[in-house]
Amino acid sequence: MASIAHRAALLAVLAPACLAVLVTPAAAGTPRPWATVNLCDPPAGPGTVGVRVGMPAGPGSQWIRVRIEYYDVATGRYRPAASGGDGGWTRLGTGAAGVRGGTTFHFDVPAAGHQLILRGAVSLEWRRGGRAQRRASVHTHAGRAADAGGTSLAQCVIRR
Repeated sequence: MASIAHRAALLAVLAPACLAVLVTPAAAGTPRPWATVNLCDPPAGPGTVGVRVGMPAGPGSQWIRVRIEYYDVATGRYRPAASGGDGGWTRLGTGAAGVRGGTTFHFDVPAAGHQLILRGAVSLEWRRGGRAQRRASVHTHAGRAADAGGTSLAQCVIRR
């Protein structure tokens, strides 16, 4: 027969594991918003960047604002694109079901020997009666090829 101290020690080890088992399936099944670069400098549209967004159902109509950021080599940080990099707020759906949408941007191609490194920064809102009920933000990531029509990049590199 195990001692009380042994049982307490065993409970201390097993309790967090049991809690993780109870919590993990619910968290894993919760859809999360996502964004990916699904169009990057195609031959038919030099300097074009497309950002695709997936937004789960929620408490109100679904709105997105897609912006483009460029990588500033001097500071080692992403910065907002000065002009032409803000798609404005767009309504995607009613909130009853998950939806997908996106925005396409056009930039001047860099001079020979230079490059632009771009990514999407997406703000999401679920609105009811004109008021945000919930907000989220995501940056573009790779790994959504099936959702984005085949191409899924974290960033778009335009070089000449």
